[in-house]
Amino acid sequence: MCRKINDREFQVQDDINQVNKLLASELRRSDCLNLQSISALSLAKIAYEMEKLTNVTKEEKESEEWCMTTYERFCREAYNLLKKNIKADNGVPSEEVEKFLKKEPHDSEFYFYCGVAASNVVNDISHKNGSSRLLDNDVVNDLVLFKLLIGM
Repeated sequence: MCRKINDREFQVQDDINQVNKLLASELRRSDCLNLQSISALSLAKIAYEMEKLTNVTKEEKESEEWCMTTYERFCREAYNLLKKNIKADNGVPSEEVEKFLKKEPHDSEFYFYCGVAASNVVNDISHKNGSSRLLDNDVVNDLVLFKLLIGM
């Protein structure tokens, strides 16, 4: 799993808790604590729940944003704006994006696009997760890291 997964992390943890509760209830109902005593139906339910945990939706695979930290999103958005990429290029390694941002001439155009990038990411977070997510420490910390990267 990734370091931060926005709201999917909490969904996965809830699913894991449900699987654990289901397994615990089946073990309590059985006389002995082994997997042979659990009914085949219960094992199928558990297998289904576990499979749901590992599946990623098609949209998530395509965007790959669910796996990025906010800092990476700031950097990639600035990278795409400065490179004038119409379509987001998420295939470039994070290290290469950071090197590009460090080497790019830090003029008024550079800072303008970095500001637009930060604004776009913050706007996206507020629309997807609500404004309370903006006050999370990780978003604020990642914005500070981005600010340090671009030399402000």
